[in-house]
Amino acid sequence: MSLVNFMKVILLQQVPKLGNPGDVQDVSEGYFRNFLLPKKLAEIATPVRVAQIKKIMEEKKKQAETEKEQAKRWAEELNNAVITFSAEADEKGTLYAALSHHSIASRLKEKGVLIDEKHIQCKEPIKTLGEHIIFLKFGHGIEAALKVEVSKK
Repeated sequence: MSLVNFMKVILLQQVPKLGNPGDVQDVSEGYFRNFLLPKKLAEIATPVRVAQIKKIMEEKKKQAETEKEQAKRWAEELNNAVITFSAEADEKGTLYAALSHHSIASRLKEKGVLIDEKHIQCKEPIKTLGEHIIFLKFGHGIEAALKVEVSKK
């Protein structure tokens, strides 16, 4: 019969079936030494380090809540709002160049809304004149529908 020694560790990253960053877990010494430590997934849980990690996690939680509130404000402001563009188009109303996510993000930035281009979602690229609905995903499950009007230059 072999005895397995356990130790307390603080997870630095998410480890499947074990926990999330900041969690204190009991693991075998071998698992820590051979897997968690070399991959920098965990460190030994000393009382000082546990207190530091708790403080860092609280600060991250406060920051996430602040970001969520900001996202809610932006979503309320932009939901059903209209932004306009003028672009070169042929006589059928087809744009010579599709309206890019970058140009939409730039226009939103002018309005004070900072959103990454990858969070702007269109069902299909905007290639025609007229009204189009796009969706903005701010994270935290917060979305807004934005109307984009494209007119001929």
